[in-house]
Amino acid sequence: MASNRAAFIETPKGQIVVRDIDIPEPGKGEVLVKVLACAIQPADAKIARLAMIPLEYPAILGSPVAGIVEALGAGVTKVAIGERVVCGTKVFSHKKAKYGGLQHFSVVDESEVVEV
Repeated sequence: MASNRAAFIETPKGQIVVRDIDIPEPGKGEVLVKVLACAIQPADAKIARLAMIPLEYPAILGSPVAGIVEALGAGVTKVAIGERVVCGTKVFSHKKAKYGGLQHFSVVDESEVVEV
């Protein structure tokens, strides 16, 4: 498996920095996606600039994503490793970096995944 690189906001209203991190592990009902494209929504810019919602810092924003299924968490049956998918992320609901899309590998919920 390759390395993971991500765009982080280190602190509320902080600067964005890019650095290497560990590849996150998908949990039950989750899918690890090798991200090939990620949208940058207006909400991402507002949250980064204004710290409008509480996040776990350092934070990774970004949703939705498109990519290739890299690994499956327990119980995932909707997709298989190697399939091309698009999906939203759980970054705004779960507020943890592993769910942000602005990284090479992102964890998404199986219910959000749509095959391409």
